[in-house]
Amino acid sequence: MLLDAALARRCTIFRALRDRGVELFAAEPAVAARIRLLYDEILADELCHVGFIAALLGPTARALMRGLYWLVALALAGQMARDGAALRPRRAATALP
Repeated sequence: MLLDAALARRCTIFRALRDRGVELFAAEPAVAARIRLLYDEILADELCHVGFIAALLGPTARALMRGLYWLVALALAGQMARDGAALRPRRAATALP
């Protein structure tokens, strides 16, 4: 159950990284397309892992896993905000002449 909750969390992180990479390289369409393709492949693989583990669990264990996922998500929400701030572009403190 913890494994499935962790895999589901990783899907969220990979999607955020994909979206940010595409955004950062928007001026270079070929690079942005490659980033999207590679992260989509990773996401597809991770989602298959989540589905496989969920299929092995019974209904009670799946419900418990979903609850654990939300507890983990809430606990890591602050960390994601901090990590997201690290991914945002930084503005120069002073403007260049």
